[in-house]
Amino acid sequence: MQVKVLFFASHRRAAGVGETTLELPDGASVREASQILERQYGLTLRGSMVAVNDEYATPEQVLEGGDTLALIPPVSGGSDADLFVITDGPLGIAALHAALLHPAHGGQAFFTGSTRTPNKNLAILRLEYEAYPALCQTVMRRLATEARERFEIETVVIAHRTGIVLPGEVSIFIGVNSAHRRAALDAVPWLVDAAKERLPVWKLEVAVSGERWVEGSVSGAVL
Repeated sequence: MQVKVLFFASHRRAAGVGETTLELPDGASVREASQILERQYGLTLRGSMVAVNDEYATPEQVLEGGDTLALIPPVSGGSDADLFVITDGPLGIAALHAALLHPAHGGQAFFTGSTRTPNKNLAILRLEYEAYPALCQTVMRRLATEARERFEIETVVIAHRTGIVLPGEVSIFIGVNSAHRRAALDAVPWLVDAAKERLPVWKLEVAVSGERWVEGSVSGAVL
């Protein structure tokens, strides 16, 4: 059987390709596929998360012909009003904030993050973000659902840049609205931390002295 394989961030650079087709015996697991890919491309996939058909998966999951297997390095449900954006263009802060305005929801709170320089005494030229857009949408919806279970909030808006983000430019927007301000103010920090941990977004830091992938984290089963 054949499966489609997607590489991201450091894995993509190490493999030299962004995607490939892999021949596997029927009934092969994600772990078995990863072992074949390690041999074929000289990769080290230990500690990576995986997704099958845009859903996080375990290494033991059995693959089927036509599946899409994504190899995810450690990373740096919802209401109809929610808004989730992954874009390689500038984030329109005014428009994103406007999505939180509603007559019945008097409190709005949001966070924006931008590229800074210097960082750790390094002069930063730019950040280069790479994402797995389809899985980002899945994770964003789940984050919104979890946030509503924890806090008395309504609308959730999450937007993230990809590509080159220069110093002073905004790379992420996370906002919520609620009937009262306290719930909104409490929900935003939780969403920011959860998004940083779980969104499949990777950050290459390009400084005057060189470049490096910013160390990431994992939030599920790994290879």
